[in-house]
Amino acid sequence: MENRTKFETFDQLVFLTELYQNEDSFNKTASLLINALNDWPNAHSLKISEFIQEFDSHIFKLGNDEHMNIMMKRNLKQD
Repeated sequence: MENRTKFETFDQLVFLTELYQNEDSFNKTASLLINALNDWPNAHSLKISEFIQEFDSHIFKLGNDEHMNIMMKRNLKQD
């Protein structure tokens, strides 16, 4: 059976990267997430799952805004 470690916070993720220093694929992925968390305004006060939900909402909004900009440009070209 596979042994899984559950982590929920930034500090736990950092601890796991130190604990599993020889796990290259884990550390590469964890480093990307840690960098994103470091750049996010309130990430250290959030659980990782809350950060991902907030990030997803932000990206979804940006995607919708960009989609609207493209549609407006197309409509302007047609007029």
